[in-house]
Amino acid sequence: MKKFISLLLCTAMLISLFCVSVNAAEDGAAAVPKIYVTTDDGNGNSIEKADGYVGAKIKIEDTDGSVLEDKTSFKVRGNSTALAEKKPFTFKFSKKKDVLGMGKGKKWALLANCFDPTLMRNYIAFDIAQELGIAYTSNQKYVELWVDDVYKGCYTLMEPVQEGKDRVDIDIESNNGMKDFLLEVEQQRVEEGVTYINSNGYRFAVSEPEEPNDEQVAYIQEKTDEMTSAFISRDYSRMEEAADMESFAKFYLLNEFVKNVDANYSSVFYYYKDGKFFAGPPWDYDLASGNPNPESKSPSYQNCAQPEKLHVAYTNMVYYLMLKNEFRDVVRRIYTEHYAYFCDIYSEGGLMDRLLGQYGEVFSRNFSEAGWDAGKKYTVQQRTPEPTFEENVSFLREWYSRRNTWLGNALYVYGVSVNEPDQKNDPHILNFSVDIKRDSGIKDLTLELAADEPMYYRRTLSLSDAQRVNTYASRKNYIYKISLPGWIVPEKLSIRPVSPEIETALEPQSYDIVIPDDGTAETLAVGDANLDGEITVDDATQIQRIAAEITAADEKTTAVADINADGVIDITEATKIQQKLAEIYTDGYTRNIGKKFRFNRAES
Repeated sequence: MKKFISLLLCTAMLISLFCVSVNAAEDGAAAVPKIYVTTDDGNGNSIEKADGYVGAKIKIEDTDGSVLEDKTSFKVRGNSTALAEKKPFTFKFSKKKDVLGMGKGKKWALLANCFDPTLMRNYIAFDIAQELGIAYTSNQKYVELWVDDVYKGCYTLMEPVQEGKDRVDIDIESNNGMKDFLLEVEQQRVEEGVTYINSNGYRFAVSEPEEPNDEQVAYIQEKTDEMTSAFISRDYSRMEEAADMESFAKFYLLNEFVKNVDANYSSVFYYYKDGKFFAGPPWDYDLASGNPNPESKSPSYQNCAQPEKLHVAYTNMVYYLMLKNEFRDVVRRIYTEHYAYFCDIYSEGGLMDRLLGQYGEVFSRNFSEAGWDAGKKYTVQQRTPEPTFEENVSFLREWYSRRNTWLGNALYVYGVSVNEPDQKNDPHILNFSVDIKRDSGIKDLTLELAADEPMYYRRTLSLSDAQRVNTYASRKNYIYKISLPGWIVPEKLSIRPVSPEIETALEPQSYDIVIPDDGTAETLAVGDANLDGEITVDDATQIQRIAAEITAADEKTTAVADINADGVIDITEATKIQQKLAEIYTDGYTRNIGKKFRFNRAES
């Protein structure tokens, strides 16, 4: 509810918030902590992952003027990112230290975000995780980094995923080390010193304890087999006994929303605590949120590049969970509770704008001073970026918007789902249906249909307008069949469900309207009722004659004369033509007059 109220305030006070964000940047809100690393051999800018840790001194300056200085061990971290030009790093103290108020730990990660030209994908993913309340989600802070006096740009300081009171708080020591543990999904990678187990077709790396003995490995294998067997059984009661469904639902929603391409491969963690498995904490999202290369030969990359379709639902053990109505209901409830937050991510004045307002100058220095290129493709795994930072931000904003719209519909946010329309039998007849969950509490629903370019079109439907209603155990299916105006052209048509019972307005779902042209179509103009190629007062007169039934209207005349798309030609159409000629625009239909469209009598 707090997020919902916050979103309303953002909308109501948009101008004020914009001014505040600009002034905040001018007042130095862009200042971030600074980290200076000086390696013992002065080779910090040439080390590779294979070199391991090198000795160094570190100086961390917080924005309040406080300074932490100490000796540290410093290395290149990551897997594919370790090969990037802008390297990610790990630094490690000899004993736990509190860094920038993020809790105590020996190890700390510096994410370079080299593959992300917006520098925001990881940050936003972890912000979503914090919003959803995924336990042990790493704290994060933007910082600027210098290595051996070379400015490296903007980095994100993170707590790595590991055991610890201020990290993943599990007990790996009690009962001779056979109590709690941490696993990472790892399909193929083999690293020296890492223990791997296979369980019912799933492969995991044992992350904690780091060096388990044979007895501990046997214990971990037994408990993991119990979990995977429960999931494969498709018995929801067994699944609930083995794993915490709330944590799995939150983790699934995060990864599905950003379409994490690694969800079936690596960097996916599960921990066992107090006799149950939990999903998380999250890690590694620079190749999420539309950033995978759509031209990859990998079907997963192709799928994850687009904001539509499910991905994570078909990966790992989540596949078995998503077969169960009980689990999908948990996901739907969580999504509905946080829907206003997801809308806020990309909305004007929302999370992305707040990050740009606070850290925009730091982002700019990453490219202008550190020399990184927002338009460069640093790995074949990422999509070809837009030429500029600003254009990449626009792409990401649009991707989040489309993703939230599609996923909200697919996962029945507020218990409503609009199913894909079709025009199979007649391009001017639109068939679609709406599902309403029977436990949604929705008693009244309105569907707002809208298109804006190149033609304006609006229509409102109620539940009573449905041609047929099918009733199932968990939902009602309302089937609609509507006639589109003859002048409709290929464009995007959005359908938005609206109900008094829906707390936050749902995002409209967009669909493509397809009007085929077999080469025999004529070019006509909206409002040209006498078909002379011009819009004049004679067209208004012709419409009056049709309305009075003095002149009959064939399909072609009906297509041009039904200006307000209500299926009836009457005096209102004649009035709209007169308004158009007088340059009086009362609505979008008046602006449609004179616009060209292709008309095929056989298709109408």
